[in-house]
Amino acid sequence: MRILKAARGRLPIVLNGFSRTDQVAAILLARRTQGAPIVMTDCTWQGGTHPVDRLITSVGIRAMRSPRITFCVSSEAELPVFARRWEIDPRQVAVVPWYHGLTDADLRLTPTRDGEIVSAGYALRDYDLLLEAAPLISAPIWIGTHPALLGHRAAGMPSNVTVSHVPRGEFLERLRRASAVVVPLERRQDRSAGQTTYLTAMALGKIVVVTDSIGVSDHIEDGRTGFIVPPGDPRALAAAITAVLDPAENERMTAVATAAAKAARTRFSPEEHLDRLLRVVAAATG
Repeated sequence: MRILKAARGRLPIVLNGFSRTDQVAAILLARRTQGAPIVMTDCTWQGGTHPVDRLITSVGIRAMRSPRITFCVSSEAELPVFARRWEIDPRQVAVVPWYHGLTDADLRLTPTRDGEIVSAGYALRDYDLLLEAAPLISAPIWIGTHPALLGHRAAGMPSNVTVSHVPRGEFLERLRRASAVVVPLERRQDRSAGQTTYLTAMALGKIVVVTDSIGVSDHIEDGRTGFIVPPGDPRALAAAITAVLDPAENERMTAVATAAAKAARTRFSPEEHLDRLLRVVAAATG
């Protein structure tokens, strides 16, 4: 493997923690007593729901433990949890905040607000919560995901909800026109999720409503760059969305959208993410 050959030198190796190939490479490299320092990005690992899956994941991650490997997580809140769960020295865990997913051309799009609520994504979403809140919301809601992920709920949608999987271009157009973007996350404390969706929306100047989960407050300032609501509470979610849509709140919401765009385009830009990652690489190199 090219990775294994490159690791014989002194230059640092950056691996993608989400890639199975790179995970295997990290396990093999961890067995070497000497070699280049290694930085693993996007270590958003979870144990799985089946005992066998949890065992395999646990054994694999523990096999990566080596003084030469630095693991990157997306938020300060995840650092101690990650270190404790996978029995890794906290000094070998670094925080590299996530980033929005827009190109320079995308950032030139002019946002509008056509009244539709947009929700999207796949990993660790609690769409049941949004479906429970939907009857309390006086606006159409579009969920951009595979209908199969909603299971039995797909057959009995509230009248104001539609669900479909669309190409990226259509997704961005819906995002551009959205009055608000909602990211309902599962209630969990092991790994973060949803950052790409809500940071991309923020970069387009959209107001985001996100249920509280690990890592969310690292990326959103509640009431200033978005709104964080309690997990598992459909009434709280509906109330937050209703407030965003209230014409009487327009001035306040415009300020939130402006602050959100500024934060996403600066603190959570791809360039800032890369800069933070390079700083981790430099620290690992010594």
